[in-house]
Amino acid sequence: MAEDDPYVVLGLEPRPGLTDGEIKKAYRRKALKLHPDKRAASERDRAQKEFDALQKAYDVLLDPEARAALENLARARAASRARDEAQDAKRRKMREDLERRERRAAAGKTEEEEAKERLRVELARLRRDFKTRKRAYDAETAAERASASASTAAPAPAAPASPPEHLFRTVKVAWRRDAGDYPVHKLRDVYAKLGAVEDIVIRDGKKKKGSALVVFADERAAERAARAAAGDPANPLLAVRAATRGAAHSCASGDGGARGAGGPGGSRAGGADGVPTGEGGGAVPGASSGGNVANRDYESVVLANMRRAEERARLVAEMEKEEAEEDGGPT
Repeated sequence: MAEDDPYVVLGLEPRPGLTDGEIKKAYRRKALKLHPDKRAASERDRAQKEFDALQKAYDVLLDPEARAALENLARARAASRARDEAQDAKRRKMREDLERRERRAAAGKTEEEEAKERLRVELARLRRDFKTRKRAYDAETAAERASASASTAAPAPAAPASPPEHLFRTVKVAWRRDAGDYPVHKLRDVYAKLGAVEDIVIRDGKKKKGSALVVFADERAAERAARAAAGDPANPLLAVRAATRGAAHSCASGDGGARGAGGPGGSRAGGADGVPTGEGGGAVPGASSGGNVANRDYESVVLANMRRAEERARLVAEMEKEEAEEDGGPT
């Protein structure tokens, strides 16, 4: 009990470094107040008991062995309280776990079902976010097209509307879905190697062909992505720039300038860099080389560049056709 604790009786704080001088000083201070001769006659009995308790506390604290026994008792009591508190915490946790299991059982859901429900909610949120971003891109592009159409219909000639700024940092990517799909995280892994990717929007396209918009942080990364061979070799990603600086069409790619001279179906009297071509776009072997080896090597390089330009122009034409169909054209 508190009244039996010698430290409490003497008004001292229990600590290891307590000296005999501090104990004697506290004893003298208390003795002056509790001595029976200092009290009224009607309080002599009570005063004597309090003074005897003071003397006992003084004797215990000054005796090393008695003081050590007192401190051992205090440590044992503290350990017992700690065990009781730990048991109370353990019982409280067990009770809370039991109540949680009872509530779950009452609701008829297991932990696995709750985890599945949380995953379903998160996936639905992601789908909503992707659709919101795609609608924002589509709305911005539609507004720019409407502005361009209005300016074209005006009596005075007007400069063509510039594409939205983010389109210069965007590439259109297409792949075959029957050979494998490219979800957002996989596209991000592929194109993050070419530059910082700001956003990726999967487009609702054909069943056999997937497409997406990949927005980079700068135009140089978009240009690298349009020129790079990326994706699975068995199902490569075909990428073209969504817009280029100074391009006549917002979907022209960096290499699309060869379309007018070497596009599919075009009739040409001469190829790029003045190399003569035959009907259908093939270069006429030896037409300008004159048997010179250096000239033949140069013509081979030019011919390869023309073929790459034609292939890129064909891909651009396919994507433009699909976009027209998705925007409300004939399916």
